Amino acid sequence: MGHKEKLDHWIKDLFRKADKNKDGRMNFKEVRDLLKMMNIDMNELHALHLFMMADKSASDTLEDDEFVLFYKMLTDRDDVLQLFRKYSGDGHKLTLCNLEEFLQKEQLETEISRQRILELVNKYEPSETAKSLQAMSIDGFLLYLSSADGLIFNPCQQRIYQDMTQPLCHYFISSSHNTYLLQDQLIGHSSVEGYIRALKRGCRCVELDCWDGSNGEPVVYHGHTFTSKILFKDVIIAVEKYAFTTSKYPVILSIENHCCVEQQRVMAQYLNEILGDKLLNVPLDGKIPDRLPSPQELIGKILIKGKKIGNHSGVAEDSLACEVSDEEEIADNDDEKAQHANSTHHSSKKPKRHLSRQLSDCVVYCKSVPFTSFDNSHLHSKFYEMSSFSESKARKLVRAAGADFVHHNSMFLSRIYPGGLRTDSSNLYPQDMWNVGCQLVALNFQTAGEEMDLNDGLFSQNGCCGYVLKPKFMRSCERRFDPENPQTMEGYQPVSLVIQVLDEEMDHGLSVLLEVQGILMSIL
Repeated sequence: MGHKEKLDHWIKDLFRKADKNKDGRMNFKEVRDLLKMMNIDMNELHALHLFMMADKSASDTLEDDEFVLFYKMLTDRDDVLQLFRKYSGDGHKLTLCNLEEFLQKEQLETEISRQRILELVNKYEPSETAKSLQAMSIDGFLLYLSSADGLIFNPCQQRIYQDMTQPLCHYFISSSHNTYLLQDQLIGHSSVEGYIRALKRGCRCVELDCWDGSNGEPVVYHGHTFTSKILFKDVIIAVEKYAFTTSKYPVILSIENHCCVEQQRVMAQYLNEILGDKLLNVPLDGKIPDRLPSPQELIGKILIKGKKIGNHSGVAEDSLACEVSDEEEIADNDDEKAQHANSTHHSSKKPKRHLSRQLSDCVVYCKSVPFTSFDNSHLHSKFYEMSSFSESKARKLVRAAGADFVHHNSMFLSRIYPGGLRTDSSNLYPQDMWNVGCQLVALNFQTAGEEMDLNDGLFSQNGCCGYVLKPKFMRSCERRFDPENPQTMEGYQPVSLVIQVLDEEMDHGLSVLLEVQGILMSIL
C-alpha cells in the first residue's frame, strides 16, 4: 500500500477495534473515547462540530469512511497549509520548481537534483493526477513532512558512525536511576519491567538497590520505604534476556549493596550462573590492563560496578569490612541537614559492613571508590576506579572547578544520580553534567519530561546504541576546557541555530527542540 492507503487502513482498523457491538457505527462518546486511546487531545465542542459535519448520513453516528473524514478534519494542519501556500504558485499544488525552492530555503538542502525531487513526488503524492503533472498536493506535502525524508535528524547518524574503539571514559553512556521503579520512591511499584523497558530504550547502565530478603533470597527495592520488592534473581534473568536486544555494546550493572555476606554470596552465584559468559569477571585476554577497554572490545559483555576487596599482602580474605554501598546519605543532598550534622558534631560516617569475596570478584573495570579531590584522583586513582556523585555535590564541583572536572572525566568514569530528596522520581538536568564530561548521568527513565527528552535526543544518534563519543576537547588529558568560560578554548566558534517547529501543540514543540538540543550537544 501507499502512504495514503496505509493511513486510511490504520484509521479504519482502529475504528473496527473500538466498535464494541460490531454494527459498523460509533456515536460521539465512542469516538471521543477512541481518540483519547489514540492520544489525541481535543476541544470537545470543536470535535462535536466536526463530528456532525462528517455525519453525512445524519444518523448521529459515524461509519468507517465517515470516521476517516472526521479524523482528517480534526487533525487538519493550518500551519502546514500556510507553508504550502507560501511556495505554491496557484495555492493548489507544488511544481518541481516550487518544491526545489522549499527544500533550499526551508529544509536547507544544498544538493538537490531534479531526480531527487521527482522521487519525493512519486514516493509521497497520493494523487495519480498530481503525479502525472509532476506536482505535489497538500496531502503529499503533509506525508513528506511526516516522513523520514522530512526529519531534521541526519539519517547517516541513525547507524553506528562513531569510533567505538576508545576507552569507556571517552563516551557519554545512557544510564538509568532506580531502574526497578515504575513510579515514585516512597510507595511506588517495583517491577522487572523497568529493566526491560530501559534496556529496550538503549540504556547501558541500570541500577540495582539490593537488600536482604526472606528465605535467603536477596531483593531489589528502594530501602526503608513502602515500595514493593522484586527478587534479585528475576532482575538478572531479565538482564540476561534483554541486555543486547537493542544494542550490542556493554551493559553496566550499578549495584547498591546493602546485603549481608551470605546473601552477597547468593548474588554472586546468580550473576555467574545466569549471565554465564556474558559476565565479565576477569580482565580481557587475561592480561593486566593499563587502560579502560573500549565498547568495541566489550561487545556482548555485562560489567558489574561496585565495591571491590583489594589485595593485602597476598592474603585472600573471604570477606572484608568496608563501605559496601556507593551512594551518599540523603542528608548530603540537603545543605541544612549537613550543616546541622556538623554543628552538633555528629559523625556522618556509615557503619562499615563486610563485602564478600565472591561478589567482589565480579567487579573488574568499575570499582566504586569515594571521591576526595581532583588532585588526589589524578595522583593516586587507578583507571578502573570510579566515583558516584549526588547532583548537589556534582553541581558544587562544576561551579568550583569545572575545568578540573572535565580533566578528571577524560581519565575516569563518573556517575551522577538524582538527589535523595527527589521522592517523586523527578530528574536532574543532565546537560550541566554532560558539559563537564560526566559519562553516566543516571535519570529516572520512568519519569517523562524535559530531562528525558534531552537524554533521548543525545542518545538517538549513533544507532541508539547507548554510547555517544564525547567531543575531542573533553577527551584530551592535555587541554583544559572550562565549561563556564568556553571562549578561552582555542578554536572556539559559537554556532547559532534557528529551527521552525511545525506543531500545534506547544508542549510537543518544546519536546522536539529539547531532543534537537540533545542531538547537537556532542556535535557542538
